[in-house]
Amino acid sequence: MSFPDTDTIVMFGLAALMGSILILTLAYWGERQRRIAGSSPRWQPADIPLKYEFQNGYLISEGPVSDCFLSDPENRSRAWDDLVEGLSDLNPSLRDKLACLRNKGQAFCLTQKIGPDEVSITGATHDDLLSVTVAPLRDLGAKTVLPRDSIRRLEAELDDLRQSLDLCAAVMWKCDASGDVIWANSGYFDLLAKLQTGQETLFWPLPNIFETALKDLADGSSPLCCELSLPDGMDGTKPHWWEVFVSPLSKGEQIFSALPIDRAVQAEQGKREFVQTFAKTFAQLPVGLAIFDKSRSLVMFNPALMQLTTLSASWLSGRPLLFDFLDQLREHQRMPEPKNYKAWRANLAEIEKGSENGTYQEYWTLPTGQTYRVMGRPHPDGAVALMFEDISSEVSLTRKFRADMELYQTLLDQTPTAMAVFSSEGKMEISNAGFDQLWQINQSDENPDLNLRDVIEILEQACAPTPLWSRILECHGDDGSQATWQDRVQTLEGQVLDVTFSQMRPNRIKLEFASGVAVQKSLKHAAPDHSENQVEAMALP
Repeated sequence: MSFPDTDTIVMFGLAALMGSILILTLAYWGERQRRIAGSSPRWQPADIPLKYEFQNGYLISEGPVSDCFLSDPENRSRAWDDLVEGLSDLNPSLRDKLACLRNKGQAFCLTQKIGPDEVSITGATHDDLLSVTVAPLRDLGAKTVLPRDSIRRLEAELDDLRQSLDLCAAVMWKCDASGDVIWANSGYFDLLAKLQTGQETLFWPLPNIFETALKDLADGSSPLCCELSLPDGMDGTKPHWWEVFVSPLSKGEQIFSALPIDRAVQAEQGKREFVQTFAKTFAQLPVGLAIFDKSRSLVMFNPALMQLTTLSASWLSGRPLLFDFLDQLREHQRMPEPKNYKAWRANLAEIEKGSENGTYQEYWTLPTGQTYRVMGRPHPDGAVALMFEDISSEVSLTRKFRADMELYQTLLDQTPTAMAVFSSEGKMEISNAGFDQLWQINQSDENPDLNLRDVIEILEQACAPTPLWSRILECHGDDGSQATWQDRVQTLEGQVLDVTFSQMRPNRIKLEFASGVAVQKSLKHAAPDHSENQVEAMALP
């Protein structure tokens, strides 16, 4: 008996090994293909619907003993990985969907063929539970059979959507391609009930409430503001405003929503009326008004501004900027000519800054001799208002009054007697240079609010004791008559002074101080027809 040589044995061994590998490969490939095609030996249509519920990645639901998606149904800790692997063999996109379901709670639902059967694969979350359901789709007439829990969830979601649409403030309806209303929410029905004059029975399709207004939507513009007249409960109608939005759907259908905007329209009308009233009011004012918005563009001006600035209405209506406006004032010589341009531009910035803070006020003396008072005031939303007032006449009167006062003061200073006038409240209103020199009183600098009692105290300290001062205070409070009387006092230095008290209108008093000789001479001059004895009798002892 002969034995095969070594080469022959090796060749037979390699052939057997290769055959085993080929058989195992074909077996694995066949099993995988049967799982992909849904023809696993373990797959039976009666096994479904299959529902897998997981909590923190652990399978808590009870399934069949033999499961085509789970390699080991008894190992619940790795059931999720097996389910992901098994379902992804059916549809590779399921791997990402299952990952989003577990990590983000994103539900999904899709259909997939498993052999001859068509199934739905859904994933959902509820609280801390995660569920995956594989359910059959069997064509029973025109009905599709879904799992009961899926149907309940869809019905609950549908109820929530219906309630949300009925409770929203918008009036919503849907129209088909022909324009008939085929769906509407409760707001649409309520509005339709208000428009019905009788108890007509409604039939589908419903009347299109906004049909007339929607004709303006032929160009596709949205939203559209339209007006409807509704009964106001007093045998009349009241206009109501709506803002209508349109969204196109498939097959020529459209869904509409209308929001009530009565308050917005009323507010806009009120704003417009206020602006008109504002403009009419300032149109009658002699003060020039220029309002600049937050971007510093001119948004409002009145006719007085055109008169004061000599700027045309057409130019002002072009909404010039603030700096351009001031440049035009300079060119028209309606503002002081600056010494240098750089300083003038810096002044413009100060004008804007001061106006924003509400502190800007300046007096402009124009080359024409006119004087403008320019004021800046802040407005809401960053706006700034500039006001121009011609105070040339006021300045002229002030200057004339000041000149007259200086003339009167000069005349008083030249009188030989010392004189002071006090108001009804006792405040010293005026005095001449003789009074200030005699009693060493400077009202303007040291004693701006000097009154009669203060002056009497100074006089008492400078003169010998006398009841004259008390009498002056008593007579100052007595405004019953226009009395004039005289008395005599002596200073501590020995000077004798004649005092004349006079009540003046309205409720003022005048005090005059002079030497006795001067008073006697004035009395003689005032009464030339009297005898010498009569004159001496009028003089004070």
